[in-house]
Amino acid sequence: MTELLQVVDAVPDDVYGIRHVQKLTWLDTYPNIEAGISVEDVESQFANDDTPLGKQRTEDRKKRFFNDNRHTWVAKDDDKIVGFCAAAKEENNGRIQAIYLLPTYQGKGLGRKLMEAALNWLNKDQDIYINVATYNDKAIKFYEKFGFIKTGRNVSDDVAALPSGKMIPETEMLKKAV
Repeated sequence: MTELLQVVDAVPDDVYGIRHVQKLTWLDTYPNIEAGISVEDVESQFANDDTPLGKQRTEDRKKRFFNDNRHTWVAKDDDKIVGFCAAAKEENNGRIQAIYLLPTYQGKGLGRKLMEAALNWLNKDQDIYINVATYNDKAIKFYEKFGFIKTGRNVSDDVAALPSGKMIPETEMLKKAV
């Protein structure tokens, strides 16, 4: 690992590195016996990435990741993408849509830099939401450091739906407007 760790605005071609980070972090984070989520369930989320349909979906992500209401940052070690954060400005609130960092890069301040970039970009006069796997205690503690609290609402969205039909159980967290 070099000393060239940095957080920068993502560019469209970063979508490939982002997807790679997403796959590795999902495999490290989401398999959970109690929740009934297996490694195979998580792998199935990425099974079509190398097919023509999967490659088209990755190209489509370029359009979704980059617009006026959404912003994405990447954490890099030299030129290698090792993490990312995506945020969106919604009608009445902000949302951290995703934040992932390769396990070997956690605890080095990059996650904090990614979160700070997103929070600085979002409107501080609006509430900011994030969904997190109910059993991801490490992420919950991380979000709490930034003032997020559990709302008590269990949620499910398209991102948590796996091809097997299983859902990653999620809870909603909120950072109140200042």
